[in-house]
Amino acid sequence: KFHELNEVQNEGTKYKIIRNGKTNEYISDDILVGDLIMVNYGDIMPADLLLVEGNGIKMDESALTGESDTMKKEPYQRCIELKRKEMIDTKKEIKLPSPLILSGTNCTEGSGKAIVLAVGDHSQKGIIRRTVDNAQENNRTPLEEKLDVIAGMIGYFGLGAGIVTLVALFIRFGINFSSQMKDYNND
Repeated sequence: KFHELNEVQNEGTKYKIIRNGKTNEYISDDILVGDLIMVNYGDIMPADLLLVEGNGIKMDESALTGESDTMKKEPYQRCIELKRKEMIDTKKEIKLPSPLILSGTNCTEGSGKAIVLAVGDHSQKGIIRRTVDNAQENNRTPLEEKLDVIAGMIGYFGLGAGIVTLVALFIRFGINFSSQMKDYNND
């Protein structure tokens, strides 16, 4: 599923970016840290973002976390206000929303603006991609690695046992050789 999501996003999806005060459309490969990106319903996020403006934004993070519930996102300033309110009112425990939008997540509701915090291999999607690629390269399980160690130890034990047997046979041959030579010469 992760690789399918990656392919869909890399097919040339364009995002509205505000850079140097001008709004332009860029593909995900051209997005830079510090850009202001427009978050809209249906968009798959190309980078890790910090929400600065937003209205009813909910994100589907199931591609990254496996959690099927959508996560409500609030602008950074609103999260700070809620945190201060929670610190004053200590009797209530409030679950604070997050202003962070992770790359590879899908916007299921709302719209807003966010600042790009991380792109490419430094984003959450990039970190997961590296982990998946490394797992595919080294597709040996810990059990297989332990079995290889045990197989090596068995090999060394077998070699040692063979050498000991060979030495024992040479000693036996040496001891019996002189008595066998006497019997041979007497006949």
